[in-house]
Amino acid sequence: MTKFARYAFLAAILALTLASAAAQNLTGTVTNGTTGKPAVGDEVILINLANGMDVGGSTKVDSAGKYSFKITVPGPHLIRAVHQGVNYHQMAPPGVNTADVNVYDVAQKVTGLSVTADVIRFQADSGTMQGVRLFVVSNTSSPAKTQMNDHNFEFYLPAGAKVEQVQARSPNGQPIPADAAPQAEKGRYAIAFPLRPGETQFQVEFTLPYTGEIKIDPNTKDYPNPGDLQVRHRTGYYTMPPK
Repeated sequence: MTKFARYAFLAAILALTLASAAAQNLTGTVTNGTTGKPAVGDEVILINLANGMDVGGSTKVDSAGKYSFKITVPGPHLIRAVHQGVNYHQMAPPGVNTADVNVYDVAQKVTGLSVTADVIRFQADSGTMQGVRLFVVSNTSSPAKTQMNDHNFEFYLPAGAKVEQVQARSPNGQPIPADAAPQAEKGRYAIAFPLRPGETQFQVEFTLPYTGEIKIDPNTKDYPNPGDLQVRHRTGYYTMPPK
């Protein structure tokens, strides 16, 4: 073998070694937290976070509840499991080769939902009152289920309010944009976002006309459908001197 051939052979071995080292397997188990059984057949998606939210592949949960991906892009990854139309996520930091995900059966209405926090803040600026309202919703259903419907979380805002931005945060997740759809009743809005087991947060930013004094009245009307989770804004009177 010539010297050139030996160098080429060694270079090929080195390239294969590096490729083998770079390609790692990321495996895990997807469990149905409602039944305690493997979530057989659920779709699992690999998302590469190094360059945004690139999809690196997809597979199905096997009969043992397992999935596996070959990792060729270094960096953190996100595992997304889809169960009955709802996404569930688990982070896989660099160097981690196992990520287990719990999913839950979906129902239009579940018991065990409650609002554990409802905080509203105001700030006046140049003829406009800026409001931020934070809701924390706890899902302690047993067996654990995810509630999802077109009017999953409903709330009221003061008369004349304009919604500027809405964010939703699932349990152990990051805030993502959401939509608050106006309802037939004035000042009433609905957010179609899954209420998974655990705590879900909604943050609603809105504006109101402001002339130096503002009065916030509660909506005392009983809700027509107690099975839907809805929240009245608390009584409050906020008076601020004009700037």
